[in-house]
Amino acid sequence: MHSLFLRLLFAFFITVLGSLSIGAVLGQLLRNQADPPEPLRRFAEQALLRYADEAVNVYRAKGLTALALAKAGPDPGATSFYLWIPGRHDQPPAPLKELLQRTLATGQLTFSADRLHPAIAMALEPAYLPATAVAMALPRPPKMPQRGGPLWLHALILICLSSLICLLLARSLSQPLLQLRSATHQLARGDFSARVNYPRGSQELTELAMDFNHMASKIEDLIQTQEQLQRDISHELRSPLARLQVALELARQRSPQQDTALQRALDRIETESCHLNELIGQLLGLSRLASGIPLEQTRFSLLPLLQRTIDDARFEAQQRKIQVVLEAASTPSLNGSSHWLQRALDNILRNAIRYSPNQGLVRVCLQLQQKNIQIEILDEGPGVPESELEKIFRPFYRVTVGRERSTGASGIGLALAQRIIVYHGGQIRAVNRSTGGLMVQIELPLSTYPQNPS
Repeated sequence: MHSLFLRLLFAFFITVLGSLSIGAVLGQLLRNQADPPEPLRRFAEQALLRYADEAVNVYRAKGLTALALAKAGPDPGATSFYLWIPGRHDQPPAPLKELLQRTLATGQLTFSADRLHPAIAMALEPAYLPATAVAMALPRPPKMPQRGGPLWLHALILICLSSLICLLLARSLSQPLLQLRSATHQLARGDFSARVNYPRGSQELTELAMDFNHMASKIEDLIQTQEQLQRDISHELRSPLARLQVALELARQRSPQQDTALQRALDRIETESCHLNELIGQLLGLSRLASGIPLEQTRFSLLPLLQRTIDDARFEAQQRKIQVVLEAASTPSLNGSSHWLQRALDNILRNAIRYSPNQGLVRVCLQLQQKNIQIEILDEGPGVPESELEKIFRPFYRVTVGRERSTGASGIGLALAQRIIVYHGGQIRAVNRSTGGLMVQIELPLSTYPQNPS
């Protein structure tokens, strides 16, 4: 039983039902063993003494035979008396005999606890010798008509009311925790606007809800500040980068062509400036997707887009004699932003080429399934440790084993690709191949609708 609500409900129900059962048993025992009220005691004593006087006189005058004939009246339902004389040959009924033994042992007026055989008995003073005790068997009280139904119906109503009370108690305790759990899941999925309502009647739960809302507000502020800072820095870097490229062109025009060392330095500056420009573009794209700005949507065929991406990547792959092969069995179409999807596929494909060995093979497989499109990009690189497979889609994350900083990767390409795929309603994951290398698997729905990236 893993549900907190069910555990609370079960605990309350067992507690209430156990308390009612114990109370009923104790009440019955106390009811059976309770002393009768004083007026009833006096009436019983007078009745028994009156019979004892008459019975002793009969015994002294006419003997046991006459006493035995006089112990019961002609009416079978009438009261029956019995005078206890040691050595008397006729024995009283079992309920009266047990009651007589008890009253002789205690010397007090004794009432029977048996509702089916009600009786009273009293010990006699020496003046009544040879009689030592007297008992009276009372007629069984008439059965009173039950009001409100039989006993099982009362028990059923009591159990239903107890269950309702336990249900309300368990719900009042578990509902705030369930709301807090739901808000925690929203926060974990990236919805930093998640908040919980303050529960009533519980100071501890109210303080917990206030602490959660305060924590969520702080996290939301930090994330928004980070994204705003990222956008501002990216925009601010664009201007000096543009001036740097203009200065680079002027330096090329004014530098002597025969100075090969200077030309190599200028080429290096151009390469790094292009890399920096690409990095800034990725940061701006990441910020745009995170801010929820809608992208332009069109209907396009995926196969030509994938073919263009592969043709662009082959230029880089040919320098290291890496083959890039496309395997496609269909030409599906979908709704979305072709520009951003091509950007995501280009980042993943260039990442696979970057970590593949020289003269390696990169395969791109396109399959049309029942409700989605599946794209697999497989390389022959060193792979990724299992514990870090999910982390490679985080911004600026770098794997420390097998994928070094010397590759020049910025740690943004896969994060941007993941945001783009999620924006189009798809999923992306990385899996180590059993034969070595990494497989990045992308699933896109045939009918894609923009969604908030989480």
